[in-house]
Amino acid sequence: MSAEFLPRPKMHEPDEHLQPDSTPPGWYDDGQGRLTWWDGERWTGRHRELPAAASPAPRRGAPMWVAIVLPVVALAVGLAVGLAVD
Repeated sequence: MSAEFLPRPKMHEPDEHLQPDSTPPGWYDDGQGRLTWWDGERWTGRHRELPAAASPAPRRGAPMWVAIVLPVVALAVGLAVGLAVD
């Protein structure tokens, strides 16, 4: 799809310097996996790739089951060793 046929982007934040019905210049998703520059009046031929999606943040700490099972296992091993020594 060429830049001339892209729909006008929707306005995100009002800006006191723009006319009420105008959309601010900026990069907008063209629906084809890239961004196209809107100069405030028309689409230009400038394009750039969409940024890659951010990977989810790694989980911090051990899962809950480890916090419960590990002390129980340690207690059972301790009791077994203590009984075996007697």
